Amino acid sequence: MKRKHLKTGAWPGHAGSRHCRKDRKVIDDGCHSELVENAVFEGILEIPRIPPQKEMVIPKALIPFSQRNRSRDFSEYLVFYEKDVNFADFLRDPAAFADDLLRFPGMISPDCSLYRDMPLCLQVANTYWNRSVGLSSGSSEWM
Repeated sequence: MKRKHLKTGAWPGHAGSRHCRKDRKVIDDGCHSELVENAVFEGILEIPRIPPQKEMVIPKALIPFSQRNRSRDFSEYLVFYEKDVNFADFLRDPAAFADDLLRFPGMISPDCSLYRDMPLCLQVANTYWNRSVGLSSGSSEWM
């Protein structure tokens, strides 16, 4: 199921939509609807779907997001298999890291923590973030 967007690319009632008054001070809701602007949503919870890759790529080396500036030749794929706090800034504003991340040949989509004893609403939210940020990559390859 694909959602319809307004001309601004925002959801109805979102700060960027035509329904909000321009003179009103609006608090950022942190939703980042631009990340899923062209997404296809699945299931009753409408989680964004990441389409399968056209071909399987096996990276020769991996480097954690927090260690990316220590890379010698930027030939590794970036991974997010570390504590969420180490890539929280990326989750808050993926676009701010676009140029930085394009130095690498590819990335493995962010992996916010999911625990079986975590409240279901947080599991759903983290799955949403994993997929929405994964869809918004400017990188050459995503896994």
